[in-house]
Amino acid sequence: MPADRNNSVVDLVELIIDRRAGNDPEGSDRLHVDLRAGTAEIDDMDSGVFFSVSISEARLVLQLEGLDIKMGTRHGEPTRADEIVRTTVTEEESTKAQIAAGGRIAASSAATGAASASASGRVDKGWQQLSQRTTETIDQHIAVKARGGNTWHISERNGAKLDGSYLSDTVICELKRDEGVNRTSIRTIVLAKQRAVNITPGKGGLVDKFTSRKKQLLSILIAKTIDPLRAERSGDIVLSESSIEDAD
Repeated sequence: MPADRNNSVVDLVELIIDRRAGNDPEGSDRLHVDLRAGTAEIDDMDSGVFFSVSISEARLVLQLEGLDIKMGTRHGEPTRADEIVRTTVTEEESTKAQIAAGGRIAASSAATGAASASASGRVDKGWQQLSQRTTETIDQHIAVKARGGNTWHISERNGAKLDGSYLSDTVICELKRDEGVNRTSIRTIVLAKQRAVNITPGKGGLVDKFTSRKKQLLSILIAKTIDPLRAERSGDIVLSESSIEDAD
């Protein structure tokens, strides 16, 4: 079942959802999502304003009526892995010798089980056991990561700008209908904070001459232009939304 959608700036974020019947005996549905992000280019030859707008992170929010997410079906929700610890045991031969008064040789080991030597010059050997502990952790960046409250956090490693397809006909979750309901609805929203909106001036354009403070004000202005009410109220900007309603 395709959805109604509204992409404020399609070059910046595009969101498409589709609800399809699942194949399990419980009769759950699957929510398929396309999500793409990129850079919007602003090029006004008359005013001499050239700049690009991008975002560094976003949130995908899922609002449901008459439906719940089926447990264990959220995309981007890997369980925390146990820390991998490897211990290596190394044995080293250790012998110390001393020449005592009268030419007698005495030897002792630095390891447990010390040894001694007689005047004949025989030197006993000892063994020293060393333990080396190595901790191994795996740093895996998840671009679309499930969070609480039916949300997903979208980001790149090290805060780089969002650029590319993050979900492509991906089953974001499975949905089960609440008992006794006649109407269901699904609404998905892509939000970004004002601080996540980045302005990059084009060379030689008017914005290229702006101070950092003016660029910051411009990013706020653009945010309010995209979504004036929400940006003013909470600092969140609705970049795109898509919804499906179903009534029996």
